[in-house]
Amino acid sequence: MILNEELLTGLLIPFIGTAAGASCVFFLKKDLKVSVQKALTGFAAGVFYYFQKEEIKKLFKKMAESFPEGVLVFDCCNELGAKMMRKTWLKEAGISDVSAYFSLKDKSEIEGWSNRFKRVSERSYMRGYRDIYHDVGFFHKLMLVFCDRLVKMRIIRIEFGKEERG
Repeated sequence: MILNEELLTGLLIPFIGTAAGASCVFFLKKDLKVSVQKALTGFAAGVFYYFQKEEIKKLFKKMAESFPEGVLVFDCCNELGAKMMRKTWLKEAGISDVSAYFSLKDKSEIEGWSNRFKRVSERSYMRGYRDIYHDVGFFHKLMLVFCDRLVKMRIIRIEFGKEERG
């Protein structure tokens, strides 16, 4: 399969941005001005599945405290999706030492985790930011429906707030 230039650019831009943002956070956290913190956005694709829900909750709360103007975007699925991932992707990759599989029913599960979450939103993983439904064939449309309805694949976006909600 040959990647066209537009697709390659589309894949590289988030990667470069994530790497640069992570480097800034790691090396300059104590020196970052609030205006710079506002510009940093965390993006984690497929990372949180390997942690327990309580670990993720602690991490998100700490991130909200450390970066009060930050934004975190990540993907998730429901419990059925996490089980299917364990039986397919991880098995095929030969990964067997992972015991935690983070999953969410929907965004309402995390809205109450911290009073520093200013806004929590969600979109379809497959149709969220650039809806390709009308641009793909029948098989891909079936996959879109499967991912949206059965395993509830979602992109969750959390905007952290400076002030605590009362």
